[in-house]
Amino acid sequence: MVEDTEDVRAVIVAQLKEFGYETLQAKDADTALLMLRSKSKVDLLLSDVVMPGAVQGPELVQLAMKEFPGLKAVLMSGYSKSAIEHGNGAAKAIPKLTKPVQMAELGTVVGKALLHS
Repeated sequence: MVEDTEDVRAVIVAQLKEFGYETLQAKDADTALLMLRSKSKVDLLLSDVVMPGAVQGPELVQLAMKEFPGLKAVLMSGYSKSAIEHGNGAAKAIPKLTKPVQMAELGTVVGKALLHS
């Protein structure tokens, strides 16, 4: 789970744990890539769209999916889903969550993303 705002990250991680998901936390794309490379298997990358640093959420997802075939991804943002899709063509196929993330929607979107081949 990649989110630069610590409070938001803590809430979403707590919600994911309630759904039974084991989570790793990163505050930016560089940290997330290091974590992905150090773990034997990560099933899904949940990333904020706008983060500090040179690599933003959509680019992180592209890099990670290229390096780790089979990795699933979900993007989240305080911007509307249509704004996210309009801003980056590659992000169109990735499921989206709008912040503040509602727990029921989080469970549904993450569950569907994990099941999608």
